[in-house]
Amino acid sequence: MIGLSIGFYALHTDFSFFNIGRNGAGSGNSIGSVSQVESDVRVRGTKNIFWQNARSDDVVAQGDSLFVGPDSSIVVKFEDGTSITIGANSLIKFKTEGNQVKLNLQYGSIKSQNLPSNLVLDDCGKSVNIESKGDADLEIGKSSECGKIQVKSKKGEVKVNNQVVTQNKDLIVAPPPTAKLMEKPLVNEALVKLESLSALDVAKLNEMKPEDVQKKIEAETKPLLPPQLIRESAKIIVDKDRVPAASWAKAENAKEYILETADNPEFNNPTVTRTPASISKIESTSDQVYYRLKSVGNNNATSEYSKTGKIDLVYPSIKLKDDKIVYDYIAKDSQDVGKPKNFNVRWNEVPNADKYVVEVANKDGDFTKAQSYTVRTPASAVKIPGQGKYQYRVSAYNKAERKISSTSKMGEIFYNRIFDMKTPVIAKAASSLQFFFQKGLGKYIWLKWMAPESKSTDKFRVEISKDQNFSNLFQSYSTNKNKVLVQENIPAGQYFWRVRAEGQEKDQVSDWSKPGFLEVNSGAL
Repeated sequence: MIGLSIGFYALHTDFSFFNIGRNGAGSGNSIGSVSQVESDVRVRGTKNIFWQNARSDDVVAQGDSLFVGPDSSIVVKFEDGTSITIGANSLIKFKTEGNQVKLNLQYGSIKSQNLPSNLVLDDCGKSVNIESKGDADLEIGKSSECGKIQVKSKKGEVKVNNQVVTQNKDLIVAPPPTAKLMEKPLVNEALVKLESLSALDVAKLNEMKPEDVQKKIEAETKPLLPPQLIRESAKIIVDKDRVPAASWAKAENAKEYILETADNPEFNNPTVTRTPASISKIESTSDQVYYRLKSVGNNNATSEYSKTGKIDLVYPSIKLKDDKIVYDYIAKDSQDVGKPKNFNVRWNEVPNADKYVVEVANKDGDFTKAQSYTVRTPASAVKIPGQGKYQYRVSAYNKAERKISSTSKMGEIFYNRIFDMKTPVIAKAASSLQFFFQKGLGKYIWLKWMAPESKSTDKFRVEISKDQNFSNLFQSYSTNKNKVLVQENIPAGQYFWRVRAEGQEKDQVSDWSKPGFLEVNSGAL
């Protein structure tokens, strides 16, 4: 029994450290190129460790392998202008022998309306020759089992091992185990399917010697051995283009494989996957994955479990795209501290993250009293109550509510309050004024004040009132100078006056100055 090799690696689209060359996965001679790719198609060259996503115009070289996933396809155009379409769930390896194209179709399907005239299929080490003329239209299908290739011709002349394929009928080719059986017709024009022959049938047909029959029976009844792990532990850095995957060599007499994965070494509640392929992605909600394999043979016979392997999944740390956000708020007056405002914060996407939690600390930097926001995308709006400096941080969680990345570094939001309106000051000499008029009416009185320098000040507002609360205004003035001339007649009596600065922005004002006193008397001193 051939020993099985299994290892974990990443199905990565651009892992340049291990790539030999992007425009041609291998280093062999060119056989053709990719002309069309649909969905999940991957290529691996002879010197590549990792599978890469196939792209249009990629070179297909000697020794390259193509894997075509579900609901996918790829068109390969050969150097002579002919082409084939490889269907979904297929695995194929390209070779050349002389001037012949040789395809190792391990499983899957091929279609062509323009087939190379000298195509050879490699079926588990045995060659199947397919000849066609002109615009032959045919389909080729094969399961993972050796010795069974199904050929169907829709148009044109097609021969398989020198036998003509009848149009619109399936021809199932099963190369016999010995040269003696090759002398007998493999198939006729009707639908014929040659099942695998038992050892006794082979002995009868080929008149094998008893000792050869015994060897054949022992080979067929030999139990499947468990797969052998290449490494029992590994570490993978997960990103959006690289996910954990299992890979192993095809086992002798194995039709498919059972892969079990779990987040515990006891394999409680495992995820079980059956696949005929030798590649399988691994879905995990944990940062540690345990895995083991079985081979499945004829009549669903299974091998023992392989040794248990473990893979540590390392997720990238969260990096804030806006680690410092600054917003300047122009305050209307000295009491205006700003209204609550939403700020947008962003960060990088974390693979396998089901949600992100954003925490915003209070102004003291206390995260025990933080506001928390849960979002599904790597961005969120956070509400800041008013001016000040605030810190925030982000964490990622998977569907199992497990934290899968380190918490981001602290981001900062600066909600700055800008207020530059300076309060005018009434000079001491003008804070208490007395005037005497013979007719008891005051007029042409100057009111002056000092105006501190401020870029925001545009003009001044002056009010004269009969009371200190300024609820009974006598007059109000607006001026862009630091003085105003009262030209109206002022009846005798006591008055109070005050002044404030006003800005260019609407409703932007300073505090009122301390009130000044004004007294108008009638008669001489």
